[in-house]
Amino acid sequence: MMFIVTIFKSVIFMYLLNNYIKHNYPEKHNELLIALSFNTIYMVSVLQIKFKKMIKYINQTNPRLLEFFNKYKNIKDVEFILDGKVFYSTTRENIVNHIVHMVKEDFIIYSDYVTSNNECINKKIMLFKEISTYEDFIYEVSDIKFMLCELVVGEKTYKITLKSDIENYNYYLVDNIINKKFLIYYLIEFYNEDFNKSTDKFILKLIDHNVNVCEIDMTNDSNYIRIKKDSYITN
Repeated sequence: MMFIVTIFKSVIFMYLLNNYIKHNYPEKHNELLIALSFNTIYMVSVLQIKFKKMIKYINQTNPRLLEFFNKYKNIKDVEFILDGKVFYSTTRENIVNHIVHMVKEDFIIYSDYVTSNNECINKKIMLFKEISTYEDFIYEVSDIKFMLCELVVGEKTYKITLKSDIENYNYYLVDNIINKKFLIYYLIEFYNEDFNKSTDKFILKLIDHNVNVCEIDMTNDSNYIRIKKDSYITN
């Protein structure tokens, strides 16, 4: 609240100051306005840093209060995926408060925009039926990272990047499941290619964090990789 009040006071101050300079020093208005603009940019930068620190502190000490801020900001941080495409977006609050009643989805993706703090946005892969409280959205970042991850579909090979500093996302979270349904979503999202009805085999080739080489047949929907804290499980 103090942060919002500070911004409001700053905006009012800048408005009044601009009018004062314009009427009392019209010949120097442009020069003073430029200087004022630079100071404003600096002030906004400082406020942004303080705001991010405040959000991080609130998330650690009072996550329920953070839910209130999310409601105010109306951030849709949950996406429902079906056949590789996002067909519905909503918030954690709506799900926990039973405002959302989805009957069918392949999986959902929760994107933690709040605690990203200029780092990759952590993305948790979940099932709607597994969610009942805010605690279900809590996650743990994995320590592993594959040295190479490629998906072979027919004669085409696609690089699968589960963490990207460029695209600003991270799927290396404990208990995230990488399966055919997720890979179809990935191909549509990042390659604009839809293999939902493809009859080709889906073969995932890995060089893992321990330099082990393996191939996993993802053609069957029941086959998957489950990310763990310092390892991964295949099925």
